[in-house]
Amino acid sequence: MAAPVKVVKVGHVGLKVSDLSRHGEFYTDTWGLGVTEEDHGALYLRAAEPVHHVVALYEGDRGRNAVDHVGLQVRDRDDLERAAEELTRRGIEVVMPPGPSPEPGAARAMRFRDPAGQVVELYTEPETVGDDYGERVVKPTKLSHVVLNVPDIDAAAELYTNVLGFRQIDWNGHWMCFLNCERDHHSLALAVGDTKLNHVAFEVHDWLEIAKGIYNLGEKGVPRIWGPGRHGPGHNVFSYFWDPDKNVIEYTCEVDQVDDSYVPRVWEPRHGDPDWWCAYPPPEAYTKS
Repeated sequence: MAAPVKVVKVGHVGLKVSDLSRHGEFYTDTWGLGVTEEDHGALYLRAAEPVHHVVALYEGDRGRNAVDHVGLQVRDRDDLERAAEELTRRGIEVVMPPGPSPEPGAARAMRFRDPAGQVVELYTEPETVGDDYGERVVKPTKLSHVVLNVPDIDAAAELYTNVLGFRQIDWNGHWMCFLNCERDHHSLALAVGDTKLNHVAFEVHDWLEIAKGIYNLGEKGVPRIWGPGRHGPGHNVFSYFWDPDKNVIEYTCEVDQVDDSYVPRVWEPRHGDPDWWCAYPPPEAYTKS
């Protein structure tokens, strides 16, 4: 049976940060995003694609989880109403019912807490921007994917699949589930762990851009924690870094493009190695079985 809602895009992630000015400077001048808008103490940052923002930054207590919310675009206003109805029927907390978006970037939105307690925003009628924000050493083209740690991966995967219309495209053993909503192999993924951000990935054009990013960030003293390498699921090239609050962020390219003919699989140890190049050992969080 088809899900009542269809997420068509993982659009943005909201992050709570310790110092808004410092993080704004990092994500623009160093990482390569551009400021679209500043509103009520929040910064909205865009990539090269013409959408209002891919990251929203809020200054405040980040605790153990830096994620304020994850923004998922749905087809239309009817999807928002169906989502509210189905989530309420399931006993899922609706934090904000469908209505005018509380923030710039979309016309209508709603928010709920997923089974891990993470706030998820569904929105529709996104705002586009047409102007370019200037040159950067590396300029991400878009938000590639968001990975969230969840205590109960089966409950979370079931909701994202059966309510929000994601496809479980691949698994790494039983500790990581890759979710697909458009052509990219995955736009959202879930990993077993305490509720918090695992990492946020930004697409760049090619290997050369990743190499330029590694050099640029190295010159600026930004810690590189993993990579360059190539993943198994998705086959994307990657390199991971820390932002000023030690949130894990990634430059990536060459993620597999899939269609309905793709056969999902479970990647077992060795074949599912998180880095096929094995140039550097992965962080401990990526070696759990």
